[in-house]
Amino acid sequence: MTVGDTLALTVRNSLNVSTSIHAHGIFQNGTNFMDGPASVTQCGIPPGGQFTYEYVVYQAGTFWLHGHDHHQNSDGLRTPLVIRERGQPPI
Repeated sequence: MTVGDTLALTVRNSLNVSTSIHAHGIFQNGTNFMDGPASVTQCGIPPGGQFTYEYVVYQAGTFWLHGHDHHQNSDGLRTPLVIRERGQPPI
């Protein structure tokens, strides 16, 4: 992923509780409804439901996506997100 790309992440919730995903450190100027904190900027994704997070990334760096409902981050619902500057070679 590079600066200026559109991140499109569809989350299908197969848990028995609601979930949401927060992109930690990513600016959400104009897209705060895609920020992920359940019951703050969006409703949680119900069990069996799905939600697509979609926004343009404007920052280069190493970030992380993590669950933001029911302590799911501490249970291991997280992954890295690396965004490169345009023209930077792949890692």
